[in-house]
Amino acid sequence: AYLVIDQTEALTVIDVNTGKFTGDGDPRSTILRTNLESAREVARQLRLRALGGIVVVDFIDMEDEEDQRELLDTLRELLRNDRSRARVFGVTHLGLVELTRKRARSDIRASFTRGCPFCGGTGVVPREESIAMSLKRFIRKVVLSGRPEALLIELHPTVASFVAESFLPLWEEEFGARLFLRQVPDSSWEKYRLEAQGSLEQVEHRIDLLEKRVAGSVVHRTDPS
Repeated sequence: AYLVIDQTEALTVIDVNTGKFTGDGDPRSTILRTNLESAREVARQLRLRALGGIVVVDFIDMEDEEDQRELLDTLRELLRNDRSRARVFGVTHLGLVELTRKRARSDIRASFTRGCPFCGGTGVVPREESIAMSLKRFIRKVVLSGRPEALLIELHPTVASFVAESFLPLWEEEFGARLFLRQVPDSSWEKYRLEAQGSLEQVEHRIDLLEKRVAGSVVHRTDPS
């Protein structure tokens, strides 16, 4: 079995998914054993991810009340010594286990994401740092595959400015290639694309064409002109 964890503003839902495994022998004992093992992982993930608030766990359905009690007792015991106070309420009519856990600090998702600037904060997107690391891996692949002298990459203006200010000179030295970052206002927040690569002359010629074609085109470079 494996866990699928879905976080929303209101609560966290954890689904115990058996995948293709059905088990051998007595189905009841197999389901109970799987749920007990999953309960241990649920307790571990709650601490690891610093999950708090209302948590609903969808374990594999168990009809026997004795098995349900054993699962609840096991989960309570696993959470007994949790630094953040946790309370297991029981099994709902739909077979879901409800519990609450005191919020001690920001959960792990908040450490790697930020409020979405396109939806008023109702969703989240990767931080600029995360996109930059993804972009760096992409550039490395391009450089290793073709050894271009220069690259022109198009991406969201905010991300382009962040990368230019934080990493551009360092990356050029590391990869041994000139890097140009062109701002594309209607670009998706986390998307980027390779617009041109080749000799420095070829890439600069492409930049000149784009600047003539698109008014106000902004291109970040290490030697702004």
